[in-house]
Parts: sequence; C-alpha cells; structure tokens
Amino acid sequence: SNFQKISVRDVLLDEVWLYRHGLVAEARARTHDRWNQKVVILSQGGTETFLTDLGEMETELHLAWTQTDQREWCFECPECRTVQRFSWKMLRYDRGDPDDIDETAIVQSARYHCAGPCATAFEDTITTRRALASSGRYIAANPKARERHVGWHCNALTLHYIEWGT
Repeated sequence: SNFQKISVRDVLLDEVWLYRHGLVAEARARTHDRWNQKVVILSQGGTETFLTDLGEMETELHLAWTQTDQREWCFECPECRTVQRFSWKMLRYDRGDPDDIDETAIVQSARYHCAGPCATAFEDTITTRRALASSGRYIAANPKARERHVGWHCNALTLHYIEWGT
C-alpha cells in the first residue's frame, strides 16, 4: 500500500486492537529514515492471538506490548505499605444464596483485599478508590524489554469513578 511511502518522524496509532494484521508494521515502516522516530501505540485490550489459514498468530498489539518494559500502575497499601498491582482476583463480594442471586447485594458488598501481609479489605467507595489510585506509580515488570520501548498498562480497577461491584 501507499501507507509507508512518505517518511514521518512520529506515528500515532489508536485502537490498534481493531487494525488488520500488518498495518502496525506498515505504520512503523514510515519512520524508515528518521533517527529520532517515535511510534506510539494506544489501545484498549485486545486478544493475544488470532486464527489464520496457517494457524494461530500473535497479534501486533500483543507483540508490541511484549517488547516494552510493561509498566503497570501499582498502589501502596495504606496499612502495610505493600506496593502491588491491582488484580481482579483480590476483588471479593458476598455471593449469597446460589439459587437466588441478588445482584444488588453483590454490588453493595464488593471490596478489594490487599495482597500484602495485612490483607486489609477496602470498601468500595469513591474515596477509597481515589486514595488507592492516588498512592500509585508505574512499575516496570519486564527487565528484558527492548531499549527505549516503554509500555503502560492501567487496570480498570484503578479508575476511581467506576465502582468495583459493577
């Protein structure tokens, strides 16, 4: 295609999980004669692989992520000071009667448990969500990242305006 003929310094790709396979490589190729090139790939989550006639292939979005330092937004527990990433497995709620699921009760009982030694249960309030997210910082998780390849991930649990029970 004509997508890569003109060289540019900066390439911004948005919602890459929707791109057809090969388009990210074409966009990167547009920086072919720039020593100070920047390629920024933005997206919500997608899949790691997709099926083709030749079998399963890794998506370009996932491949790009694996090459970064994979910085994850982490918070510091106000009780035990353990720095940890937000994890869905630490979200708990009361299930109640399995034969009569009460969604309102589930939403109202949602709480997040510290993964550290204190195991504090944090109630699902906007104040709590904001305090945990505000105590955070990005921590790189991939020491084998390619040089100058930086990636950021923010779990939906870090968003103070979204209730954990929803």
